[in-house]
Amino acid sequence: MRTDWRRKKTWDALGLVLTIAWFVYFTIRTGGDMTHPLGQYVFLAPIGIWVAVILIKTRLRD
Repeated sequence: MRTDWRRKKTWDALGLVLTIAWFVYFTIRTGGDMTHPLGQYVFLAPIGIWVAVILIKTRLRD
Protein backbone atom coordinates (compact mmCIF):
# COMPACT_ATOMS: atom_id res chain seq x y z
CA MET A 1 0.00 0.00 0.00
CA ARG A 2 1.41 3.34 -1.04
CA THR A 3 0.72 6.65 0.63
CA ASP A 4 -0.70 9.35 -1.60
CA TRP A 5 0.86 12.54 -0.24
CA ARG A 6 -1.40 14.66 -2.46
CA ARG A 7 -4.57 13.69 -0.57
CA LYS A 8 -5.72 16.03 2.18
CA LYS A 9 -6.93 13.08 4.28
CA THR A 10 -3.37 11.77 4.40
CA TRP A 11 -2.21 15.01 5.99
CA ASP A 12 -5.10 14.96 8.47
CA ALA A 13 -4.10 11.46 9.54
CA LEU A 14 -0.44 12.43 9.78
CA GLY A 15 -1.29 15.45 11.92
CA LEU A 16 -3.36 13.28 14.23
CA VAL A 17 -0.62 10.66 14.57
CA LEU A 18 2.05 13.30 15.25
CA THR A 19 -0.14 15.00 17.86
CA ILE A 20 -0.80 11.73 19.69
CA ALA A 21 2.88 10.80 19.46
CA TRP A 22 3.84 14.16 20.96
CA PHE A 23 1.48 13.75 23.92
CA VAL A 24 2.69 10.19 24.54
CA TYR A 25 6.33 11.34 24.37
CA PHE A 26 5.62 14.22 26.74
CA THR A 27 3.85 11.98 29.24
CA ILE A 28 6.59 9.34 29.20
CA ARG A 29 9.42 11.86 29.35
CA THR A 30 7.99 14.06 32.12
CA GLY A 31 5.59 11.71 33.89
CA GLY A 32 2.84 14.24 33.20
CA ASP A 33 4.61 16.91 35.26
CA MET A 34 3.59 20.28 33.80
CA THR A 35 6.35 22.06 35.76
CA HIS A 36 8.99 20.20 33.74
CA PRO A 37 10.74 22.51 31.23
CA LEU A 38 9.20 20.48 28.40
CA GLY A 39 5.80 21.48 29.79
CA GLN A 40 6.17 24.85 28.07
CA TYR A 41 5.73 23.10 24.75
CA VAL A 42 2.98 20.63 25.64
CA PHE A 43 0.34 22.61 23.73
CA LEU A 44 2.60 24.71 21.50
CA ALA A 45 3.96 21.71 19.57
CA PRO A 46 0.53 20.35 18.53
CA ILE A 47 -0.56 23.82 17.44
CA GLY A 48 2.57 24.04 15.30
CA ILE A 49 1.86 20.61 13.84
CA TRP A 50 -1.69 21.58 12.86
CA VAL A 51 -0.65 24.96 11.44
CA ALA A 52 1.85 23.13 9.23
CA VAL A 53 -0.82 20.60 8.18
CA ILE A 54 -3.27 23.38 7.33
CA LEU A 55 -0.65 25.24 5.29
CA ILE A 56 0.25 22.10 3.36
CA LYS A 57 -3.40 21.26 2.73
CA THR A 58 -4.10 24.71 1.31
CA ARG A 59 -1.46 24.12 -1.33
CA LEU A 60 -2.87 20.75 -2.39
CA ARG A 61 -5.56 20.04 -4.93
CA ASP A 62 -8.03 17.29 -4.13
